[in-house]
Amino acid sequence: MMDLKRHLPFAYPSDIGAQESYYDIRLDSLSDEALRAKFVKSSSDEETEAFLQRCGQAGFCSTGVSKLLAGILVTFGCTRTSANGVVCRAEMFVLSQQQLLRLLAASGHPPIGQDATFLDIGAGDGAATSTAARALKIPARRVFASEVSWSMRFRLRLKGFSPIADLQDAALAASYDVVACLNVIDRVDDPSALLEMLYQRVKPEGVLVLAVVLPFCASVERLGRYETAPTKPLLAMNGACCRDKATLEASLDRFATRVLPKAGFEVMCFTRVPYLCRGDLAVSCYALSDVVFLLKRLPTRLAAVAEK
Repeated sequence: MMDLKRHLPFAYPSDIGAQESYYDIRLDSLSDEALRAKFVKSSSDEETEAFLQRCGQAGFCSTGVSKLLAGILVTFGCTRTSANGVVCRAEMFVLSQQQLLRLLAASGHPPIGQDATFLDIGAGDGAATSTAARALKIPARRVFASEVSWSMRFRLRLKGFSPIADLQDAALAASYDVVACLNVIDRVDDPSALLEMLYQRVKPEGVLVLAVVLPFCASVERLGRYETAPTKPLLAMNGACCRDKATLEASLDRFATRVLPKAGFEVMCFTRVPYLCRGDLAVSCYALSDVVFLLKRLPTRLAAVAEK
């Protein structure tokens, strides 16, 4: 689970639905006309509001006790992610089923059949995995989910998915019809290697659902207690990160026009949504600004992901 200090809080319950700014992008600030044409406007819907309702209904006692227990587990060497999984504080929300289906329709990608295979990288407790699988009508037995946290893998198994602990696992030797990687690329030590692995795991005719918090702000959890910058950052994003005080549009422009093509991906369409997670005693829910891309593989990778 991410450091809540990085989150942008909003007032529950109506603010996220009332403020269109959570879903807007200043398209005239994007340099690529073709990219501007691929934007799909999303908005709050019933699934979004239902998640906010669940966050708002969490009482003082349950929220306070779970936060206290998670803190105790961290002091005994448990990572924050695993601790939050144990006390059920890990649920997050990215896309609703309807939002994902609208993106797929706008992308022009052929319909995804029930015999498709689905891989979710960094699946957490599987909430977002379940949403995507239901939307695409992919049965749980054909869903694979990678997650380093032992408590999250337990929850994934309860949902009927096949959890993968190690990205070198033999189960990842195959390629998949649909691959999701939601808000992971800014949390790993080598995002270039992650992009390369994603390219290898997506079938040539498959689709990658990639969510990225923008402006780009990379950090890596160390020993479950603190965060540092990645040792192998995406050099192509230099000058367009949060530390550079870049706007969302400037960061999006750089990521879509320089990072993704070099990684071997073409943007079919994209949208902006709030990346929601359960809050704490101060705020019922937190949000980050998320851009979700639907990508397809280019026939060949244009160059290395990170500029040398």
